Amino acid sequence: MRSKIFTLLELLIVIAIMALLISILFPALAKVKAKAAQISCISNLKSVGLAHVNYMNDYDSYLVMTYNFRSPSRHWFFTSYLGQYLMPSFNDIYWPDVKAYPMIHCPALRTTSSVTVPTSFIYGCNISVCGYYNDAAANDGPFKAQALGSPTEKIIGGDASGPDHNAIMHKNASHLGNADRFVHDKQANHLFLDIHVSGSNVTEVLSMQARNYFQHP
Repeated sequence: MRSKIFTLLELLIVIAIMALLISILFPALAKVKAKAAQISCISNLKSVGLAHVNYMNDYDSYLVMTYNFRSPSRHWFFTSYLGQYLMPSFNDIYWPDVKAYPMIHCPALRTTSSVTVPTSFIYGCNISVCGYYNDAAANDGPFKAQALGSPTEKIIGGDASGPDHNAIMHKNASHLGNADRFVHDKQANHLFLDIHVSGSNVTEVLSMQARNYFQHP
């Protein structure tokens, strides 16, 4: 009677088959995971967009500024202004925590750290559309939404990390590489003024840039 115990050859065949199945399934699973991260990112950005709308409703249609460096005691980023609309317990903080406030972080870039992280992990706010305050330079903003033109053609934020690692979207050719995070199958998600979110590759971003989607009129 044939032994029920696997021979070495049979065991090697089973291992080879398992390895083949893993090699086939792993890329597919990675794609599913990446797609889930992109969907989650879109949901997060829409929440940020609704926070922008609520802020504008409370402040006479003015957009939240990308940053305010005029405060004598601290620097305020756009997350400080929008926090109260995103989560009741949100503090006016300089470096938002990755775990505590996941809605302002792209899941494709999120770390497992429980400590605060540089805002290079935070969604960007488009400085060229939303404006800023700065003691050291001429102020640009805030702007009213009505002054920006068609809301379907103005990008107010998205997957981004400014060259100074301060979550600011700089929009010109020299900053393109480090301003947009093309982490979703070579696309970056962008939040528009009408609160729709769209993914764009480098070519599409350059096209939108040429049509002033990233600039104030």
